[in-house]
Amino acid sequence: MNRYVNGLITELKLRDIPYQLAISQQHDSRIKRLWQKYILYPLKALRLRNHERHIIISERFAYLAMFLNKRKTLVICHDLHTLYPEEGNGWLLKALYRFQISTMLKQSTPVAISRYTRNELNHYFRDSAKLNIPVVYDGLEDFWFDQEKNKLDTNKSALPDLYILTVGTDAWYKNLALTIDLLAVLPEEYSLLKVGEISDKNKAKIEALNLDRRIYHHEHISDQTLQGFYRNAQCLFFPSLSEGFGWPAVEAMASGCPVVTSGMGSIKEVCGDAVLYGNDIKSYVACVETLNHKPTRLQYVEKGKKRAANYSWENTVDFLLRIK
Repeated sequence: MNRYVNGLITELKLRDIPYQLAISQQHDSRIKRLWQKYILYPLKALRLRNHERHIIISERFAYLAMFLNKRKTLVICHDLHTLYPEEGNGWLLKALYRFQISTMLKQSTPVAISRYTRNELNHYFRDSAKLNIPVVYDGLEDFWFDQEKNKLDTNKSALPDLYILTVGTDAWYKNLALTIDLLAVLPEEYSLLKVGEISDKNKAKIEALNLDRRIYHHEHISDQTLQGFYRNAQCLFFPSLSEGFGWPAVEAMASGCPVVTSGMGSIKEVCGDAVLYGNDIKSYVACVETLNHKPTRLQYVEKGKKRAANYSWENTVDFLLRIK
């Protein structure tokens, strides 16, 4: 959630709007985190109760709305993955999460980051549909649009000549296993550049398919390096099964990188017709190879840049400040 907080703060500073960051960096110790989350934060919320506006930046902190003024409090809901069967969470964690969402619905003005997230709220919580929850999309930092000004610290000679890029964690909904399957059927000249963790299960899959030499793996890189990866990639491959918003797809579009994606979750809503959609290995291969046609590629690059321009922290803050 740090990215969301930083995006809001940057925009508030640009507008000279005073703010106070109530939640600071969390401790490494589990005991200290619990003390901070359930003792210190509620006490701080009580002290700030009479402030003009409160924004709780995640549904995971929605319990704090109990200590604030309902009419002045917004809670940002990003996704409901915790409740999905694929997460494998126990009943206690799900019950606590349901309590958080119920508190958000009853004690604040909830805000969804996409229509998809709002629909999921309506699916899991019947009372949600009565609230007409506003949708305010995430923003994107100006950096991603300033391609002429950015000095990329990417050594192009260290990159494979032809590669598809995938960005994100190795959570179930990121669908990395399918990305590995796609690489296995693409021609040998294609490589995969993976930014983010790879699970032991998927490492074993890579080894079993003898794909080690065609995969380049990076973690903890700068935005400058990542934008360089986007700009030199054949495409961002984003076969996600569920997204609340989908920052990697928007980053790629802003950076001039075509996107091949599943269209699941919020992706069609966020990306529109500016990306290529597939639903199985055969269609994904066709999408990737379609981008070898230069006019088609340029068409998606331009459509992507135009679409990404819809998402800025300026717009996000504008919409949040209009909510009564």
